[in-house]
Amino acid sequence: RLQATCRFDSSSRLEETRSGSQESHEMCNLYVMAYGQAPFSFKCLNNHFSGSDGFVEAKNISDIKSNPRAKEVQVPGAHLPGVDPVPAWKGNALLGQVSGVRGIGDLLYVFHRGSRIWDSRAFVGNRIRDISPIPEPTVVTLNATTGELVSQWGANLFVMPHGLTVDAAGCLWITDCGLHQVFKYTQESKLLLSVGTRLQSGNSNFHFCKPTSVAVSNDGSFFVADGYCNSRVVHFDAEGNYISEWQSGDIKSFIVPHSILLHECRKRVYVADRENRRIMEYHINGSLISILDLSQYGEVYAISGFHGGEISALAWPRALKGTPLLVRYELTTDELSRSIPYAHLLFEVDTPHDVFINGIVDGNTISDIFVTETRAVIPSHLHKFTYSGDRNSYERVDMGVRTSGGRRRRSPILHKTAIDSPSRAFRGPPNFRPIKRIG
Repeated sequence: RLQATCRFDSSSRLEETRSGSQESHEMCNLYVMAYGQAPFSFKCLNNHFSGSDGFVEAKNISDIKSNPRAKEVQVPGAHLPGVDPVPAWKGNALLGQVSGVRGIGDLLYVFHRGSRIWDSRAFVGNRIRDISPIPEPTVVTLNATTGELVSQWGANLFVMPHGLTVDAAGCLWITDCGLHQVFKYTQESKLLLSVGTRLQSGNSNFHFCKPTSVAVSNDGSFFVADGYCNSRVVHFDAEGNYISEWQSGDIKSFIVPHSILLHECRKRVYVADRENRRIMEYHINGSLISILDLSQYGEVYAISGFHGGEISALAWPRALKGTPLLVRYELTTDELSRSIPYAHLLFEVDTPHDVFINGIVDGNTISDIFVTETRAVIPSHLHKFTYSGDRNSYERVDMGVRTSGGRRRRSPILHKTAIDSPSRAFRGPPNFRPIKRIG
Protein backbone atom coordinates (compact mmCIF):
# COMPACT_ATOMS: atom_id res chain seq x y z
CA ARG A 1 0.00 0.00 0.00
CA LEU A 2 1.27 3.47 -0.90
CA GLN A 3 0.43 6.59 1.06
CA ALA A 4 1.40 10.23 0.61
CA THR A 5 1.26 13.15 3.04
CA CYS A 6 1.52 16.74 1.84
CA ARG A 7 1.85 19.93 3.88
CA PHE A 8 0.60 23.27 2.54
CA ASP A 9 1.68 26.62 3.93
CA SER A 10 -1.20 29.01 3.23
CA SER A 11 -0.18 31.64 5.77
CA SER A 12 0.67 34.16 3.03
CA ARG A 13 -2.63 33.77 1.19
CA LEU A 14 -5.37 36.37 1.58
CA GLU A 15 -8.30 34.22 0.40
CA GLU A 16 -9.67 30.91 1.61
CA THR A 17 -7.65 27.89 0.53
CA ARG A 18 -9.50 24.65 -0.22
CA SER A 19 -8.22 21.19 -0.96
CA GLY A 20 -9.83 19.11 -3.67
CA SER A 21 -9.63 17.83 -7.24
CA GLN A 22 -10.48 21.05 -9.13
CA GLU A 23 -7.87 23.30 -10.75
CA SER A 24 -8.45 26.04 -8.21
CA HIS A 25 -7.86 23.63 -5.30
CA GLU A 26 -4.67 22.52 -3.65
CA MET A 27 -4.06 18.81 -4.01
CA CYS A 28 -1.57 16.16 -3.03
CA ASN A 29 -0.19 14.05 -5.89
CA LEU A 30 1.77 10.83 -5.58
CA TYR A 31 3.63 9.75 -8.73
CA VAL A 32 4.66 6.13 -9.20
CA MET A 33 7.22 4.94 -11.75
CA ALA A 34 6.94 1.28 -12.73
CA TYR A 35 8.69 -0.98 -15.21
CA GLY A 36 6.68 -3.53 -17.18
CA GLN A 37 7.60 -6.57 -19.23
CA ALA A 38 4.65 -5.78 -21.52
CA PRO A 39 2.90 -2.56 -22.59
CA PHE A 40 0.63 -1.42 -19.81
CA SER A 41 -1.35 1.50 -18.51
CA PHE A 42 -3.48 2.17 -15.48
CA LYS A 43 -5.89 4.73 -14.20
CA CYS A 44 -7.92 5.29 -11.10
CA LEU A 45 -11.60 6.10 -11.51
CA ASN A 46 -14.00 6.43 -8.60
CA ASN A 47 -11.33 4.96 -6.34
CA HIS A 48 -11.03 1.93 -8.64
CA PHE A 49 -7.73 0.90 -10.18
CA SER A 50 -7.76 -0.60 -13.64
CA GLY A 51 -4.87 -1.57 -15.87
CA SER A 52 -2.86 -4.35 -17.44
CA ASP A 53 -0.48 -6.77 -15.81
CA GLY A 54 3.27 -7.13 -16.36
CA PHE A 55 4.77 -5.07 -13.53
CA VAL A 56 8.22 -5.95 -12.18
CA GLU A 57 9.01 -5.13 -8.55
CA ALA A 58 12.01 -2.79 -8.17
CA LYS A 59 13.74 -3.06 -4.79
CA ASN A 60 16.24 -0.30 -5.57
CA ILE A 61 16.95 2.23 -8.31
CA SER A 62 19.37 -0.09 -10.11
CA ASP A 63 16.50 -2.52 -10.76
CA ILE A 64 14.66 0.02 -12.93
CA LYS A 65 15.85 -0.51 -16.50
CA SER A 66 14.60 0.63 -19.87
CA ASN A 67 11.72 -1.40 -21.25
CA PRO A 68 13.06 -3.71 -24.00
CA ARG A 69 9.70 -3.45 -25.80
CA ALA A 70 9.61 0.35 -25.86
CA LYS A 71 10.73 0.67 -29.49
CA GLU A 72 8.32 -2.02 -30.63
CA VAL A 73 5.24 -0.17 -29.41
CA GLN A 74 6.35 3.32 -30.42
CA VAL A 75 4.01 5.06 -32.86
CA PRO A 76 5.99 6.82 -35.64
CA GLY A 77 5.43 10.53 -36.11
CA ALA A 78 4.44 9.98 -39.74
CA HIS A 79 1.96 7.29 -38.78
CA LEU A 80 -0.80 6.84 -41.36
CA PRO A 81 -3.59 4.80 -39.72
CA GLY A 82 -4.99 2.06 -41.88
CA VAL A 83 -2.03 1.63 -44.23
CA ASP A 84 0.88 0.72 -41.95
CA PRO A 85 2.57 -2.59 -42.80
CA VAL A 86 2.23 -5.26 -40.13
CA PRO A 87 4.59 -8.25 -39.77
CA ALA A 88 3.03 -11.29 -41.42
CA TRP A 89 1.93 -14.26 -39.39
CA LYS A 90 3.94 -17.34 -40.33
CA GLY A 91 1.02 -19.70 -39.79
CA ASN A 92 3.21 -22.75 -39.16
CA ALA A 93 1.04 -24.27 -36.43
CA LEU A 94 -1.77 -26.53 -37.62
CA LEU A 95 -4.78 -25.86 -35.40
CA GLY A 96 -7.96 -27.78 -34.77
CA GLN A 97 -11.00 -26.07 -33.29
CA VAL A 98 -9.45 -23.19 -31.33
CA SER A 99 -11.30 -22.97 -28.03
CA GLY A 100 -9.12 -20.61 -25.99
CA VAL A 101 -6.47 -17.90 -26.32
CA ARG A 102 -4.56 -15.77 -23.81
CA GLY A 103 -1.21 -14.04 -23.75
CA ILE A 104 1.55 -12.40 -21.74
CA GLY A 105 3.81 -9.90 -23.46
CA ASP A 106 5.25 -11.45 -26.64
CA LEU A 107 3.85 -14.91 -25.93
CA LEU A 108 0.42 -16.09 -27.03
CA TYR A 109 -1.06 -19.30 -25.58
CA VAL A 110 -3.55 -21.18 -27.73
CA PHE A 111 -5.75 -24.10 -26.63
CA HIS A 112 -7.17 -26.19 -29.47
CA ARG A 113 -8.78 -29.58 -30.07
CA GLY A 114 -6.42 -31.10 -32.62
CA SER A 115 -8.22 -33.82 -34.56
CA ARG A 116 -11.16 -33.87 -32.13
CA ILE A 117 -14.37 -32.17 -33.31
CA TRP A 118 -17.14 -30.89 -31.05
CA ASP A 119 -20.31 -31.25 -33.09
CA SER A 120 -23.81 -32.60 -32.45
CA ARG A 121 -22.45 -36.15 -32.18
CA ALA A 122 -19.61 -35.46 -29.73
CA PHE A 123 -21.66 -36.04 -26.57
CA VAL A 124 -24.40 -38.41 -25.45
CA GLY A 125 -26.15 -36.29 -22.89
CA ASN A 126 -23.29 -35.00 -20.75
CA ARG A 127 -20.97 -37.92 -21.53
CA ILE A 128 -18.39 -37.58 -24.30
CA ARG A 129 -18.49 -40.39 -26.86
CA ASP A 130 -14.77 -40.64 -27.49
CA ILE A 131 -12.90 -40.76 -24.18
CA SER A 132 -9.51 -41.38 -25.78
CA PRO A 133 -7.05 -38.50 -25.24
CA ILE A 134 -6.36 -36.25 -28.22
CA PRO A 135 -3.03 -37.45 -29.71
CA GLU A 136 -1.88 -34.03 -30.96
CA PRO A 137 -0.30 -31.28 -28.81
CA THR A 138 -3.24 -29.09 -27.76
CA VAL A 139 -1.44 -26.24 -25.94
CA VAL A 140 0.49 -24.13 -28.42
CA THR A 141 2.72 -21.14 -27.63
CA LEU A 142 3.18 -18.62 -30.43
CA ASN A 143 5.08 -15.41 -30.92
CA ALA A 144 2.27 -12.87 -30.56
CA THR A 145 3.82 -10.56 -33.16
CA THR A 146 4.74 -12.97 -35.94
CA GLY A 147 2.66 -16.07 -35.22
CA GLU A 148 5.75 -18.28 -35.25
CA LEU A 149 5.59 -21.46 -33.20
CA VAL A 150 7.54 -21.24 -29.91
CA SER A 151 6.56 -24.51 -28.24
CA GLN A 152 3.69 -26.96 -27.88
CA TRP A 153 2.58 -29.67 -25.49
CA GLY A 154 -0.62 -31.36 -24.29
CA ALA A 155 -0.68 -34.49 -26.44
CA ASN A 156 -2.62 -37.39 -24.85
CA LEU A 157 -3.85 -35.22 -21.95
CA PHE A 158 -7.25 -33.80 -22.90
CA VAL A 159 -10.44 -35.06 -24.55
CA MET A 160 -12.43 -31.85 -25.20
CA PRO A 161 -10.45 -28.62 -24.63
CA HIS A 162 -12.43 -25.50 -23.80
CA GLY A 163 -11.23 -22.61 -21.61
CA LEU A 164 -7.76 -21.13 -21.13
CA THR A 165 -6.69 -18.53 -18.54
CA VAL A 166 -3.24 -17.22 -17.57
CA ASP A 167 -2.87 -16.06 -13.95
CA ALA A 168 -0.60 -13.37 -12.51
CA ALA A 169 2.16 -15.94 -11.91
CA GLY A 170 2.07 -17.09 -15.53
CA CYS A 171 0.37 -20.43 -14.83
CA LEU A 172 -2.13 -21.81 -17.33
CA TRP A 173 -5.64 -22.74 -16.17
CA ILE A 174 -7.46 -25.13 -18.47
CA THR A 175 -10.99 -26.50 -18.57
CA ASP A 176 -11.90 -29.76 -20.31
CA CYS A 177 -15.61 -30.26 -21.01
CA GLY A 178 -15.18 -33.97 -21.76
CA LEU A 179 -13.20 -34.76 -18.61
CA HIS A 180 -15.41 -32.36 -16.54
CA GLN A 181 -12.27 -31.01 -14.89
CA VAL A 182 -10.23 -27.86 -14.28
CA PHE A 183 -6.41 -27.97 -14.39
CA LYS A 184 -3.57 -25.67 -13.39
CA TYR A 185 -0.27 -26.10 -15.28
CA THR A 186 3.05 -24.36 -15.45
CA GLN A 187 4.00 -22.99 -18.86
CA GLU A 188 6.34 -25.98 -19.14
CA SER A 189 3.39 -28.41 -18.79
CA LYS A 190 3.87 -29.45 -15.15
CA LEU A 191 0.51 -30.21 -13.53
CA LEU A 192 0.04 -28.25 -10.29
CA LEU A 193 -3.64 -28.76 -9.50
CA SER A 194 -6.71 -30.56 -10.79
CA VAL A 195 -10.28 -30.06 -9.62
CA GLY A 196 -13.28 -32.22 -10.52
CA THR A 197 -13.69 -35.94 -11.03
CA ARG A 198 -12.33 -37.39 -14.26
CA LEU A 199 -15.02 -38.30 -16.82
CA GLN A 200 -17.77 -37.90 -14.19
CA SER A 201 -20.26 -35.07 -14.54
CA GLY A 202 -22.11 -33.84 -11.48
CA ASN A 203 -23.19 -30.90 -9.38
CA SER A 204 -21.28 -30.99 -6.10
CA ASN A 205 -18.20 -29.62 -4.32
CA PHE A 206 -16.00 -32.00 -6.34
CA HIS A 207 -17.93 -32.46 -9.58
CA PHE A 208 -18.38 -30.20 -12.59
CA CYS A 209 -20.47 -30.60 -15.71
CA LYS A 210 -18.67 -29.25 -18.80
CA PRO A 211 -16.86 -26.36 -17.05
CA THR A 212 -16.11 -23.53 -19.45
CA SER A 213 -13.81 -20.88 -17.95
CA VAL A 214 -11.71 -19.87 -14.92
CA ALA A 215 -10.91 -16.50 -13.32
CA VAL A 216 -7.98 -16.45 -10.89
CA SER A 217 -7.27 -14.06 -8.01
CA ASN A 218 -3.77 -12.86 -7.12
CA ASP A 219 -3.96 -14.93 -3.92
CA GLY A 220 -4.48 -18.10 -5.99
CA SER A 221 -8.18 -18.59 -5.25
CA PHE A 222 -10.30 -19.01 -8.36
CA PHE A 223 -13.81 -18.92 -9.80
CA VAL A 224 -15.10 -21.54 -12.25
CA ALA A 225 -17.94 -20.98 -14.73
CA ASP A 226 -19.74 -24.33 -14.62
CA GLY A 227 -20.89 -24.53 -17.36
CA TYR A 228 -22.99 -26.18 -20.04
CA CYS A 229 -25.08 -28.19 -17.58
CA ASN A 230 -24.87 -26.81 -14.03
CA SER A 231 -25.30 -23.09 -14.78
CA ARG A 232 -23.40 -21.86 -11.72
CA VAL A 233 -20.23 -20.08 -10.60
CA VAL A 234 -18.08 -21.98 -8.08
CA HIS A 235 -15.44 -20.36 -5.83
CA PHE A 236 -12.39 -22.33 -4.63
CA ASP A 237 -9.35 -21.45 -2.53
CA ALA A 238 -5.80 -21.73 -3.89
CA GLU A 239 -5.58 -25.42 -2.94
CA GLY A 240 -8.80 -26.28 -4.76
CA ASN A 241 -11.03 -26.47 -1.68
CA TYR A 242 -14.65 -25.50 -2.20
CA ILE A 243 -15.65 -22.11 -0.73
CA SER A 244 -19.05 -21.22 -2.18
CA GLU A 245 -21.15 -21.08 -5.32
CA TRP A 246 -23.98 -19.04 -6.79
CA GLN A 247 -26.61 -19.16 -9.49
CA SER A 248 -27.54 -16.24 -11.74
CA GLY A 249 -29.39 -14.33 -9.00
CA ASP A 250 -31.90 -13.24 -11.63
CA ILE A 251 -35.36 -14.55 -12.53
CA LYS A 252 -33.65 -16.09 -15.57
CA SER A 253 -31.08 -18.79 -14.82
CA PHE A 254 -27.74 -18.93 -16.56
CA ILE A 255 -27.91 -20.62 -19.94
CA VAL A 256 -24.28 -21.57 -20.54
CA PRO A 257 -22.06 -19.27 -18.46
CA HIS A 258 -19.33 -19.37 -21.09
CA SER A 259 -16.63 -16.93 -19.93
CA ILE A 260 -15.67 -15.35 -16.60
CA LEU A 261 -13.49 -12.41 -15.54
CA LEU A 262 -12.35 -11.13 -12.15
CA HIS A 263 -11.60 -7.44 -11.43
CA GLU A 264 -9.92 -7.51 -8.03
CA CYS A 265 -9.77 -3.77 -7.47
CA ARG A 266 -13.48 -3.35 -8.10
CA LYS A 267 -14.17 -6.66 -6.31
CA ARG A 268 -16.31 -7.71 -9.25
CA VAL A 269 -16.85 -10.93 -11.16
CA TYR A 270 -18.19 -10.72 -14.71
CA VAL A 271 -19.89 -13.68 -16.39
CA ALA A 272 -20.79 -14.04 -20.07
CA ASP A 273 -24.23 -15.67 -19.95
CA ARG A 274 -23.98 -16.86 -23.52
CA GLU A 275 -27.44 -18.01 -24.55
CA ASN A 276 -29.18 -15.26 -22.57
CA ARG A 277 -27.08 -12.72 -24.50
CA ARG A 278 -25.93 -10.77 -21.49
CA ILE A 279 -23.06 -10.04 -19.11
CA MET A 280 -23.78 -10.52 -15.41
CA GLU A 281 -21.89 -8.34 -12.93
CA TYR A 282 -21.40 -9.66 -9.38
CA HIS A 283 -19.64 -8.72 -6.19
CA ILE A 284 -17.02 -11.35 -5.39
CA ASN A 285 -19.36 -12.66 -2.67
CA GLY A 286 -21.85 -13.60 -5.40
CA SER A 287 -24.39 -10.82 -4.94
CA LEU A 288 -25.80 -9.57 -8.25
CA ILE A 289 -24.92 -5.94 -9.06
CA SER A 290 -26.14 -5.38 -12.61
CA ILE A 291 -27.14 -7.08 -15.87
CA LEU A 292 -25.85 -5.84 -19.21
CA ASP A 293 -28.17 -6.80 -22.07
CA LEU A 294 -26.40 -7.53 -25.36
CA SER A 295 -29.37 -9.10 -27.14
CA GLN A 296 -29.06 -6.68 -30.07
CA TYR A 297 -25.57 -8.05 -30.80
CA GLY A 298 -26.12 -11.80 -30.36
CA GLU A 299 -24.95 -14.58 -28.07
CA VAL A 300 -22.08 -13.54 -25.80
CA TYR A 301 -19.28 -16.05 -26.26
CA ALA A 302 -16.40 -14.45 -24.40
CA ILE A 303 -15.32 -11.40 -22.42
CA SER A 304 -11.86 -9.85 -22.10
CA GLY A 305 -10.46 -7.05 -19.91
CA PHE A 306 -9.38 -4.75 -18.49
CA HIS A 307 -7.02 -2.85 -20.77
CA GLY A 308 -7.54 0.89 -20.63
CA GLY A 309 -10.30 0.46 -18.06
CA GLU A 310 -12.55 -1.41 -20.49
CA ILE A 311 -14.31 -4.75 -20.74
CA SER A 312 -14.89 -6.22 -24.20
CA ALA A 313 -17.40 -8.85 -25.28
CA LEU A 314 -17.30 -11.21 -28.26
CA ALA A 315 -20.87 -11.46 -29.53
CA TRP A 316 -22.29 -13.41 -32.46
CA PRO A 317 -25.84 -13.33 -33.88
CA ARG A 318 -25.62 -17.08 -34.44
CA ALA A 319 -29.17 -17.81 -35.58
CA LEU A 320 -28.87 -15.14 -38.27
CA LYS A 321 -25.40 -16.39 -39.26
CA GLY A 322 -24.37 -12.77 -38.90
CA THR A 323 -20.97 -11.16 -38.57
CA PRO A 324 -19.44 -11.42 -35.07
CA LEU A 325 -18.83 -8.22 -33.15
CA LEU A 326 -16.45 -6.92 -30.53
CA VAL A 327 -18.46 -4.74 -28.12
CA ARG A 328 -16.48 -2.53 -25.72
CA TYR A 329 -17.60 -0.87 -22.51
CA GLU A 330 -15.65 1.59 -20.38
CA LEU A 331 -15.68 0.82 -16.66
CA THR A 332 -16.38 4.39 -15.64
CA THR A 333 -19.62 3.82 -13.77
CA ASP A 334 -20.52 1.93 -10.61
CA GLU A 335 -22.58 -0.48 -12.69
CA LEU A 336 -21.53 -2.01 -16.01
CA SER A 337 -25.12 -1.84 -17.26
CA ARG A 338 -24.87 1.99 -17.40
CA SER A 339 -21.92 1.98 -19.79
CA ILE A 340 -22.28 3.06 -23.42
CA PRO A 341 -21.26 0.43 -26.01
CA TYR A 342 -18.76 0.79 -28.86
CA ALA A 343 -19.27 -1.98 -31.42
CA HIS A 344 -16.87 -3.28 -34.09
CA LEU A 345 -17.64 -5.81 -36.81
CA LEU A 346 -15.18 -8.73 -37.07
CA PHE A 347 -15.19 -9.64 -40.75
CA GLU A 348 -14.21 -13.11 -41.98
CA VAL A 349 -14.57 -14.71 -38.55
CA ASP A 350 -16.64 -17.89 -38.68
CA THR A 351 -17.95 -19.67 -35.57
CA PRO A 352 -16.18 -17.43 -32.99
CA HIS A 353 -15.42 -18.81 -29.55
CA ASP A 354 -12.92 -16.75 -27.53
CA VAL A 355 -11.28 -13.32 -27.59
CA PHE A 356 -8.13 -11.86 -26.05
CA ILE A 357 -7.06 -8.21 -26.18
CA ASN A 358 -3.47 -7.24 -25.55
CA GLY A 359 -1.64 -3.91 -25.38
CA ILE A 360 -2.33 -0.33 -24.30
CA VAL A 361 0.19 2.52 -24.48
CA ASP A 362 -0.07 6.06 -23.09
CA GLY A 363 -3.84 5.98 -22.80
CA ASN A 364 -4.24 5.45 -26.56
CA THR A 365 -5.43 2.12 -27.83
CA ILE A 366 -2.76 0.12 -29.64
CA SER A 367 -4.40 -3.26 -29.28
CA ASP A 368 -3.87 -6.68 -30.73
CA ILE A 369 -7.20 -8.46 -30.81
CA PHE A 370 -7.13 -12.26 -31.11
CA VAL A 371 -10.32 -14.13 -31.98
CA THR A 372 -10.60 -17.93 -32.10
CA GLU A 373 -12.81 -20.12 -34.27
CA THR A 374 -14.34 -23.53 -33.60
CA ARG A 375 -15.55 -24.27 -37.11
CA ALA A 376 -16.23 -27.97 -37.72
CA VAL A 377 -13.70 -28.10 -40.57
CA ILE A 378 -10.02 -28.60 -39.75
CA PRO A 379 -7.88 -26.57 -39.83
CA SER A 380 -9.64 -23.86 -37.90
CA HIS A 381 -8.35 -20.31 -37.53
CA LEU A 382 -6.94 -17.91 -35.02
CA HIS A 383 -7.56 -14.36 -36.26
CA LYS A 384 -5.52 -11.34 -35.31
CA PHE A 385 -6.74 -7.77 -35.65
CA THR A 386 -4.89 -4.59 -34.75
CA TYR A 387 -6.61 -1.40 -33.68
CA SER A 388 -4.44 1.70 -33.50
CA GLY A 389 -5.53 5.24 -32.84
CA ASP A 390 -7.90 7.54 -31.02
CA ARG A 391 -10.77 5.56 -29.54
CA ASN A 392 -13.15 8.40 -30.47
CA SER A 393 -12.66 7.95 -34.22
CA TYR A 394 -15.41 5.63 -35.38
CA GLU A 395 -17.23 4.44 -38.46
CA ARG A 396 -20.85 3.43 -38.29
CA VAL A 397 -21.68 -0.24 -37.91
CA ASP A 398 -24.08 -1.24 -40.67
CA MET A 399 -26.58 -2.80 -38.26
CA GLY A 400 -26.96 0.55 -36.50
CA VAL A 401 -25.81 0.33 -32.89
CA ARG A 402 -27.96 2.41 -30.59
CA THR A 403 -27.27 3.69 -27.11
CA SER A 404 -29.80 3.40 -24.30
CA GLY A 405 -30.97 6.90 -25.23
CA GLY A 406 -31.77 5.80 -28.75
CA ARG A 407 -28.96 7.78 -30.43
CA ARG A 408 -26.82 6.20 -33.11
CA ARG A 409 -23.17 5.82 -32.22
CA ARG A 410 -20.52 5.75 -34.90
CA SER A 411 -18.33 2.71 -34.44
CA PRO A 412 -15.12 1.41 -36.02
CA ILE A 413 -14.95 -1.67 -38.19
CA LEU A 414 -11.95 -3.94 -37.77
CA HIS A 415 -10.25 -5.19 -40.94
CA LYS A 416 -7.53 -7.68 -41.72
CA THR A 417 -6.04 -9.61 -44.61
CA ALA A 418 -6.26 -13.41 -44.78
CA ILE A 419 -2.94 -15.26 -44.79
CA ASP A 420 -4.00 -17.49 -47.66
CA SER A 421 -4.67 -14.47 -49.88
CA PRO A 422 -2.04 -11.86 -48.98
CA SER A 423 -2.65 -9.85 -52.13
CA ARG A 424 -6.29 -9.31 -51.30
CA ALA A 425 -6.57 -5.86 -49.80
CA PHE A 426 -9.30 -4.22 -47.78
CA ARG A 427 -9.86 -0.51 -47.64
CA GLY A 428 -9.70 -0.08 -43.90
CA PRO A 429 -11.38 2.83 -42.15
CA PRO A 430 -9.29 5.36 -40.20
CA ASN A 431 -7.22 4.07 -37.27
CA PHE A 432 -7.12 0.44 -38.36
CA ARG A 433 -4.34 -1.64 -39.87
CA PRO A 434 -4.91 -4.81 -41.90
CA ILE A 435 -3.31 -7.93 -40.47
CA LYS A 436 -3.23 -11.65 -41.11
CA ARG A 437 -4.50 -14.87 -39.59
CA ILE A 438 -2.96 -18.14 -38.52
CA GLY A 439 -4.16 -21.64 -39.35
